[in-house]
Amino acid sequence: MRILPKTIKEGGEVTITSLEVKVTDEIVETAVNIELKPGSFSLHDAYVIHGSEPNRSSDFRKNYTMHYADADTTKFRPEKWRIPFFLVRGQAKNLTSYIDIRPYQSLPNQQPDCQPVKNLKKIMTAKSPALTKSLLTKSTNSQTFL
Repeated sequence: MRILPKTIKEGGEVTITSLEVKVTDEIVETAVNIELKPGSFSLHDAYVIHGSEPNRSSDFRKNYTMHYADADTTKFRPEKWRIPFFLVRGQAKNLTSYIDIRPYQSLPNQQPDCQPVKNLKKIMTAKSPALTKSLLTKSTNSQTFL
């Protein structure tokens, strides 16, 4: 893997769903190689520009990506973004940007109209139609157990 040091952008229009970054030849020259041994991992800020050459081996290259953000810091259109954003704590001003699947809480009526939510509802219905009905209906006296 290679990283480009000092490529974290602050403020402006950059969000965790921004995919376009201008990289000059001068920046590319600063790239640092990081060799990861089998079973090891890299933990780094998602805004640091990073990547690797194509995998030419017969082995699979696996990755797991996780982002943490305040519920009000990210605005995105879930129907245009393949990877869902889950609300795990706190209150979001715009619940249509997050899939609220916190334990011990019913799903709020206001959920993003995207495939991950449809899949979740389908799975829940298949497992227990009665439970699904109660979970999908937001109770006015539900409690939070976080």
